[in-house]
This record gives sequence, structure tokens and C-alpha cells, in this order.
Amino acid sequence: MGRLVDAEHQRAGALEEMQTLQASIEKATLAGESSKLVALHTTQRALRERLEELAGAQQVLSRHLNVLSEQERADTVLVHLAARRNAQHEGIAIADKLRSAVMVVQGLYERWQEWSETDRGLKDTLRSLAPDQMTASPDYGWATAVDQNFVAAVQQLVGEAQRAERELLKRRAASAAK
Repeated sequence: MGRLVDAEHQRAGALEEMQTLQASIEKATLAGESSKLVALHTTQRALRERLEELAGAQQVLSRHLNVLSEQERADTVLVHLAARRNAQHEGIAIADKLRSAVMVVQGLYERWQEWSETDRGLKDTLRSLAPDQMTASPDYGWATAVDQNFVAAVQQLVGEAQRAERELLKRRAASAAK
């Protein structure tokens, strides 16, 4: 980039010098100074050649800069693709852990429900054998501190996890079929 700026700066300086030289040629032409005109025209030719060299160098440097820019863009794309693959691998690991955690919650919820059914059966038996003892222990939901909102949330979580698992199996089967 620095060389391109340097070439542009040199070219701008040469163009200014060419304008100054052109003014000198016009003055020498008007004054009829032929020997000075020959020297000025020689300088002008040399300056035109220098301008052409600088323009060529500028084109080469511009092409090189474009190649470097394209390489940088390609490298950036590769870095972002690798970062995406890494993010997906990490996401897969986390999703697997989430699925495992939900399976643990599902198992605990099923055990909790079994104990709820056991409590309900024992409560019915107690009601028929000793109705006066019904108030000796609190209701199961109250005793376990699990209300209906919590039960509904766990049921929804488990249901959605099962639905998502089915979808995951379908996607994997579709990917394997390809």
C-alpha cells in the first residue's frame, strides 16, 4: 500500500513538473529561444517517459494490491467458516448435555408421579380406615412444594424434548439417506 501511495505521489509531482515545463516551453517559444526549447523538449520527453513508467508501476501495484485484497477476503472467509464449524461443534456438545439433562428431569418427574400415585392410594386407604387421621400429614403437592404450574412446565419441557428428539432422528435419517 505504501509503494502505491509513493508511486501516486511521484506521479503527481511529475505532473506538476510537466505543467511547469509546459509553461517554460510556451515562454521560450514566444521568446524565440530555440536552444532553450531543445533542452526543454528533451526534458519534456524524459518526463513523459518517467510518467509512463510511474503509470505502469502504479498499475502493477494496483493489481498486486487487488490480489492481496482478494487473498485477505478468502482468508477471512476461511477463518469465519472454521469459526462456524467450531460454534456448531460446541453447540452440538451443549445440546447433547441439554438433552441428557432433560432426560434426567423426565426420569425424576416420572418417579415423582409414581410417588404421587402411591400417596393418592395411601390417602384413599387412610380415608376409609381412619378419616380422622386425614389431616395428620399435608397434601402431596404441598409437601413436595410442586404446584400445578410447575407440573405443567415440566410436562411441556418433557413433551417438547420428545418432539425435538423425534425431529432430530428424522433429520439424521434424512442425512444418512443422502
